[in-house]
Amino acid sequence: MPRSLLVEVLGMLRARRRIVCLIAAAMGSQASQLAADPLPAPSADAGRAAKPASVPAASGTPAGQARSTITVRIESLRHDRGTIYVALYDNKRAFDEKKGQVVGAQVRSRNRGALAVFENVVPGKYAIAFFQDENGNGKLDTNLLGIPTEGFGFSKDAMGKLGPPTFAAAVLSIPAGPVSVVMHAKYF
Repeated sequence: MPRSLLVEVLGMLRARRRIVCLIAAAMGSQASQLAADPLPAPSADAGRAAKPASVPAASGTPAGQARSTITVRIESLRHDRGTIYVALYDNKRAFDEKKGQVVGAQVRSRNRGALAVFENVVPGKYAIAFFQDENGNGKLDTNLLGIPTEGFGFSKDAMGKLGPPTFAAAVLSIPAGPVSVVMHAKYF
């Protein structure tokens, strides 16, 4: 195999592994504390999840500051098997290093879609990542090359060239009040 092709293949493998690690970070310790109740099918009137995730109060946040409620609607899932892990990140370092999400949630899909609600979020810039754990093993599965075999996605439907998108590509500006975000599952 020519050296340049080998270098390219190794670069692709490293990038795919980065996607796997970033999405798997959605399963952080906070995610295990949240409800995994079934949610209504995604639609314009789907409402909110039975047990929305609440963001812990940040130190230095002024009391009485207006907060946001982020409703994340995930569409284009292949099927309804397994659990959807969703994570909210508020900075580039946490997003890139695959740790330190602000809050995570576990939800069930219905009608090839899912709904996650994050309440009490301080307005600011956030990126969202999710993956569908189709077989219930608690992780994003990959093939021998490290390419995900289960659905995943990022806010703004951002995708990187040979790995996950940058925080800048996926970041959303979240104002005070209710905010809806629609994300679409990707498959390789």
